[in-house]
Amino acid sequence: MSWEKFGKDLERGREFEDYVSERLWGLGLAVMMYGSRKYQDKGESLNGVEIKYEGVFRRTRRLYIECRQEKSGGWELSGAFRRDNTWLWVIGDYEGFYLFTKVDLQMMHGSDDGLWQTEIFDEANTRNTSGYFLPIEVANYMCVDYVSSGSQGLGVYGMERDFAMTRMVRGKLAKGENPLWDLLVGVDHRSTG
Repeated sequence: MSWEKFGKDLERGREFEDYVSERLWGLGLAVMMYGSRKYQDKGESLNGVEIKYEGVFRRTRRLYIECRQEKSGGWELSGAFRRDNTWLWVIGDYEGFYLFTKVDLQMMHGSDDGLWQTEIFDEANTRNTSGYFLPIEVANYMCVDYVSSGSQGLGVYGMERDFAMTRMVRGKLAKGENPLWDLLVGVDHRSTG
């Protein structure tokens, strides 16, 4: 991969993060992305939301969920298995994006029902990652929500809002943290006073 292509991909990903952050803000969830490498060691955002642009899933009918990344010292956990503050994964494109708990993505990777195809993804031998492909049909069933460009989200698949929000916070309850509690009880984070 050339540096020029890498730079374009990075900029496209950052623009998508901004787009998703703005959409989620409209739903009452503030996402504060980290920009520096130093702070990204904690996670992709202050409040544990990771956003991934997936530009080919509509054509391939599957999402790529990264689990490991090859570094100079060998393989290390990354993506859905990275040890950081991430609890909510957002993945998709400008037509729509899926929300998953990190816990759900980890559980789906260990599935023995034959749906998961764990493969190595190679970008011109410059960066290798290991992960699995999640079929869209399964993503539609397992996601917390899907937010399309024309929808309001939080209940697109017929889930009641409270049920959808409960599934979202499930990934954090094990650690005794609940970043969406105020949202669940109706506090609007967009207000300043």
